[in-house]
Amino acid sequence: MPGGLIRHGLENTFVYGVIGQSWRVEANQSINGGDNYFYFNQQSLEDYLVYSDGTAPDYDCSTPSSDPKPVIGVIPEGVPAEDEIFCQTYRSYIQRDAVVTGGTANSGVAVGIGSTIADGQVSLGSAELKRRLVHVANAIAESDVLIKEQLDLGLFQEQLTRLNEVESPVNMAEKELEVLEAAVKPKGGGGAAGWLMLLLPLAAFKLRNRKLNS
Repeated sequence: MPGGLIRHGLENTFVYGVIGQSWRVEANQSINGGDNYFYFNQQSLEDYLVYSDGTAPDYDCSTPSSDPKPVIGVIPEGVPAEDEIFCQTYRSYIQRDAVVTGGTANSGVAVGIGSTIADGQVSLGSAELKRRLVHVANAIAESDVLIKEQLDLGLFQEQLTRLNEVESPVNMAEKELEVLEAAVKPKGGGGAAGWLMLLLPLAAFKLRNRKLNS
């Protein structure tokens, strides 16, 4: 099923074209100097003219025997790029990788159009493209991925435990203050002895907090 017109970025260049018409399976590009990967990718049915993205090199085509040719500048964005050998415009197919797996034990896996592969990692996107991993069951083994539900539950239980630890001595101190206030008031409560009796439970409360935090 043909897709819409897209801009597909290449190295220093881009192409405008239609993708989504065909799928390919490709492997062992290392034979041709590429990477040792296994690919599922989309590819356009036709090739398209390649344009500079503003950084494509402008070669000195006055020296046809020179290889590589010297670079004398950059080609402005939107202007057709030129190849290094013949200094001519050229065309390219659009190819977008959907699934990429590396060919070594430590290599990674990239899933989804535009995902960046990295050794030892499973990538669902890139620095610019973020995707969520959904419909994941609760973690069981130590090496399982922890889902948000379990993470939230764990944090809540930890916070609830700490709250209970703090709330218990606070309630105790409040009750002791009520008893002391009732005992001091009949005696006037204005002297130093009255204030001392009120400060004693506060000191005890601080000592309890230190024991809880240690």
